[in-house]
Amino acid sequence: MPDQRILDRIAAWQESGILDAPTADRLRALEANSPSEPATATELPRASASAGLSSLGLDLDLGEAFAYLGSFFLLGAWYWFINQAAVGQASADGTWAFGLAVPAVVFASLGLVLGRRTGKVGRSAGFWLLLSGIHVLFAVPFIAGLLLGASASSESGLSAYRWLFGSVAWLLAALAFRRYLASLPTQLGVLGAIATLTATGVDRVARLITGPPSFTDAGVPNGDPYAITWMFVTLAGTVVATVAMGLLARVEAARVDPAARRRLAVTRFAGGMTLTIGAAIAVLSGVGGGFGRPMEPILGEVVLLLVATIQAWLAFTRQAGAYIYPAGLAVLIAFSDLNGAYVAPESGMGLALLLEGAALIGVGYLTEIGRRRLNRRGPTTPSAASGEILPGPSEMPSG
Repeated sequence: MPDQRILDRIAAWQESGILDAPTADRLRALEANSPSEPATATELPRASASAGLSSLGLDLDLGEAFAYLGSFFLLGAWYWFINQAAVGQASADGTWAFGLAVPAVVFASLGLVLGRRTGKVGRSAGFWLLLSGIHVLFAVPFIAGLLLGASASSESGLSAYRWLFGSVAWLLAALAFRRYLASLPTQLGVLGAIATLTATGVDRVARLITGPPSFTDAGVPNGDPYAITWMFVTLAGTVVATVAMGLLARVEAARVDPAARRRLAVTRFAGGMTLTIGAAIAVLSGVGGGFGRPMEPILGEVVLLLVATIQAWLAFTRQAGAYIYPAGLAVLIAFSDLNGAYVAPESGMGLALLLEGAALIGVGYLTEIGRRRLNRRGPTTPSAASGEILPGPSEMPSG
């Protein structure tokens, strides 16, 4: 059986340009025909410890770890000086626009330059491009405020859409970075930008339809037009974001290298979690204050169980185990809310805690059973073989 670590290294060398496609294919064939050697006891801890970092394209040694840590300290010092410069100013938008734009440009330049390098230095490029995109998200609203002549808290005219502008700018930057460099960090940048754009766009769309919410001391009352519109817009935005992530996953499913397999699994997992969390936020928006609940709790649980059913169906029909955990989370949220809305007020906390514990154990057990069944069935299609099955902790590639 071929050593997955060697296959991952061959894929990384091919991505960085060290190997051409025919040579990489010959090396994979040679490794597939070579006898496997069991890892020794001294090799196992190192492989396990490096698996997570290797999957992110960061196979760090001690020197590199200190370099990253030092970079974050430098960034912290930069923000401290920017904050000091902003203290006492009537409007600090200009200072913060400068303070956020400079790291965005520096990190983008660093990532673009390192992306042409090979080895560990080249693989770190995706991390810097991800950081640049995050800084773009926060820099653009301040820059837009300066151009529009409005403060950060202004809700008048186009200035009310400044954070939406920042989300759009991050998505465009993330797509450009992903096109430049195919890596897990740049993939995470696109996924994060899609989710952020959805979150910032929901409130703007709801306000356009119904006007601003009618807040009271208890939040937005039940039945308020804004609360109901916000719920439906959130559900619609969640579906759109999930579909966008699904299309991104289809791009990765067309590839067969191990790096694309990891990106595919993460993308499908992110899409499932977006669907679960977005639906939960929409139907449970009154929990924790802020909004009155837009629908009865029992109807919200039906929506969450429908989300769980869809994701379980996707997991087993497409051999896509990345959907198993989001499906389990949707069931757990539904039962927890049902417990808090109906059982606890009527029967007290004792029975509610008992049922909550039973729900946690039951959902966890069923989720693990589903994952194991998928892994036993194994991939049946080329796309499934490209990483749709999300392995458990003991089955993660050793990097």
